[in-house]
Amino acid sequence: MKLFALAFATMTASQAQNATQLERALNRISEEAEVFARQAPLMISEETLHQKALRRQTRFRPRIGADALKPPEPVYQDRTLICEYGFGTLKDSPGVVRELRRVVSVDDKKLESSEKARETLTLGLKSDNDRAKKKLIQDFEKNGLIGAAIDFGQLLLQFRHRNLAKYKFEMRGTTRSGPDTVTIIAFEQQDGPGAMTLYRGNSAQRVELTGEIWVRANDFLPLRILINTERRDGDVITRHLASVDYQLTPFGVLAPAAVKHQEFINRVLKTENLYQYTSFRKFAASAEIKFTELPETPQ
Repeated sequence: MKLFALAFATMTASQAQNATQLERALNRISEEAEVFARQAPLMISEETLHQKALRRQTRFRPRIGADALKPPEPVYQDRTLICEYGFGTLKDSPGVVRELRRVVSVDDKKLESSEKARETLTLGLKSDNDRAKKKLIQDFEKNGLIGAAIDFGQLLLQFRHRNLAKYKFEMRGTTRSGPDTVTIIAFEQQDGPGAMTLYRGNSAQRVELTGEIWVRANDFLPLRILINTERRDGDVITRHLASVDYQLTPFGVLAPAAVKHQEFINRVLKTENLYQYTSFRKFAASAEIKFTELPETPQ
């Protein structure tokens, strides 16, 4: 009986400690999300996107013999885009932060100088007119990309204070990420409308989220968010996997360092997008475009 009582007391103390740790971690995550929401529209970076996408079949090719009994091998195309990259909001979607880009080059073919692209992007970010921002979004998909899912860089915003009640959270132990020991927090969206929107040009798809948040064990700074979504339409299952790595900018705001997104259709890879970002810079909110020049930090 004494051993049972001791085990119960130990279990209760451990549960209480986990609950306290989880509360502290969620407070830090939501605080960083609130800071990001305020500062994101003033930050820009250079983005490199490597895409591997299933090529559309352009014509029928008959096959004979044993080959005819096998499903056709998927054929992929690879593309590389370099863009000036930032965040903005639209008047017709108040409170929703969108990724905005100005393409500099496609597969090593220069479209315009980085300086010109940066100026165009920054003017669009600062504009009160949604037309300029929507044109940036539309122009991005005109460069030969096949179904590039966007708006993963601001995934942290799903965990602002007002959104925490939408999720169930659970501590899942620790692991290593580079030089850091990280605590894993699993999350699952509760019943209700989808918490995140995946954009494809003008189309949007609401998805319910499950995944993990990796926070630095000693101070609960969020370092990585992983998500897993699945949608069934008859016999077709569409699955999205994504991971977003964050790091602190020189001016103390978390920003994406790298994003990996994969879309599967019935276990066949349809699209893989790998995004990488240089150190973010911050510009003034005045009419004149002036950037805060800060030393580069390692990714």
